[in-house]
Amino acid sequence: MVAPHALDGHLGRPMVAVLRSGLLYPSGKTGARHAFDIARLEKSQQTHGIRSDYRIKGYGMKEVEIYTDGACKGNPGPGGWGALLRAPSGQEKEIFGGELDTTNNRMELTAVIRAIESLKYPCAVALYLDSEYVRKGITEWVHGWKARGWRTSAKQPVKNADLWKRLDELVHRGDHEIHWHWVKGHAGHVDNERADALANCGVEQALSTK
Repeated sequence: MVAPHALDGHLGRPMVAVLRSGLLYPSGKTGARHAFDIARLEKSQQTHGIRSDYRIKGYGMKEVEIYTDGACKGNPGPGGWGALLRAPSGQEKEIFGGELDTTNNRMELTAVIRAIESLKYPCAVALYLDSEYVRKGITEWVHGWKARGWRTSAKQPVKNADLWKRLDELVHRGDHEIHWHWVKGHAGHVDNERADALANCGVEQALSTK
């Protein structure tokens, strides 16, 4: 499995990242940190109190919900990614980071990649995102891209192929059982809004390094 300190960078692109563990992270404190293992959290015994649409089961797997989002100030321009991870016990982990020269789609992809990379053990994942580009790309389009040597049906190179290849590796090597859920962005979904706020923190953190 990929170590959580992979947050420090990706494929040579400049990146900064910050981990905040719920409300316990000191206000204003920044810097890349080792992620605590959300998958180690004990499974809640009060599952009947959790909405059934949020519960998925993988035999012998830990359960986790993930909410991701990306943001970009200009496209391309400074961008950020963010992810909220939650165990059935209610324990949470927040991660975010950013890059000075990127696109919104790259940040959407990076948010998902970083969230999955932070899982140390096999997990049954309910992953919520507002990017149909990412959801359809990894569940539908990727198979054709791979069959054509990472080219589109128009025989053009797939954009962001480096990130798609990494995400494809994480998703299809079988470590985790991932269920993909699209949610409408900026529509009042509390956890999606939190992921968006984290992504914007990533933008600000990237800008602070200029």
